[in-house]
Amino acid sequence: MSLWAAVPPVLTAVSSFFGGRSRRRAERNAEKEWKRAYQAALEANERRFKWVTNLLTDLRTRSLGALDAQSRQNEADLSTEFRNLTSAGAQDLVSRGLSGTTLMPNLRSGMAGKYSSALARLRDLALARRVGIDQATTGDLARVIENRTDTYPERPQLSSQGTDWASIGGNLWSAVRQLFERQGS
Repeated sequence: MSLWAAVPPVLTAVSSFFGGRSRRRAERNAEKEWKRAYQAALEANERRFKWVTNLLTDLRTRSLGALDAQSRQNEADLSTEFRNLTSAGAQDLVSRGLSGTTLMPNLRSGMAGKYSSALARLRDLALARRVGIDQATTGDLARVIENRTDTYPERPQLSSQGTDWASIGGNLWSAVRQLFERQGS
């Protein structure tokens, strides 16, 4: 088979791809490709955004859970410490024979006041830590939202690329046909 005999089927294929109707077909294909690329980019951006927001929410939840557990333990330790101090003070008064005096109620009320103050400081510290965790995670989430740069394929750009491919194909077909016509004559 000669080279010339193989050319018409190739040229026919090129012509059908890049010919007169191919421009509209290329534009339709570009439109479909744009819609597919746009949808894929949209889904990918949404997945990434959801992953980051879930990560920050989970981090906040775990941090606050750890803080709550630590706060409960600190309050329990403080309660135990003041109970032990009150018992030791009462035992000291009993051993000195002063248990029936006004010193025992004064000891208990004094220790209760100190316990209340220490507990309030402990709770203030826990609240400050909670606010810090909230500010940090909320700030991180706000930065993620603020810096969200969703990029999608632009429709005019893809449409013009489809048109360019169609015109390149038409020009290619013309050049190939002219080349073979010159060789044939």
